[in-house]
Amino acid sequence: MNVAKEQSETKKIKNLITDTNVRISKVWHASVAVIIVLIGITGVLRSGFLSDENSYDNYIEAPSWSPERSVPVNLTDFQRAQMAYIEKDYTQAEQILEQAQKNSAENPVFQFYRAASLQNLNKFQDAISEYTRVINHGDNIFIEEAEWFRSLCYLKSGNEKLAKQQLLAVVNRKSHYKNDAKAILKRYRFSLE
Repeated sequence: MNVAKEQSETKKIKNLITDTNVRISKVWHASVAVIIVLIGITGVLRSGFLSDENSYDNYIEAPSWSPERSVPVNLTDFQRAQMAYIEKDYTQAEQILEQAQKNSAENPVFQFYRAASLQNLNKFQDAISEYTRVINHGDNIFIEEAEWFRSLCYLKSGNEKLAKQQLLAVVNRKSHYKNDAKAILKRYRFSLE
């Protein structure tokens, strides 16, 4: 009789362990399934938000005005342009900066913010010209940003060949915008060579 009692208690313990393992296994499988579904949904949503048509809009953040980075030649024009830019009156800012450039020697500060104003006005070809002047100047702190924003202007104006070249230059320079440039290169299925 003791043997039968021990066997029944052993069987009850085995059943408890098995039921617990089954419950844990079911919870584990359900959790993994939920995670897989969430990852799938995230992928679908993300691919919809980053379509080729709106890549520019997802990566563009026009340069902010940073007067502390350089002392301008003509402070009055510079301050007026700054106020217009901050107020998002890019037409006025561009006009002031264009006039200031005519009145002073080559100044990459004026050129950079004029290019940014033109970019905000969707005058991408003119912005590209001004960003190129900043880059060609060679001795200023705006080169990295000018390369990045020029690549975005190339994309927006439909010049994918030059956009790719400029994006690769941003990646090779290992600039602050390197990861964003790589993302755009992948998005447009450009090779990284």
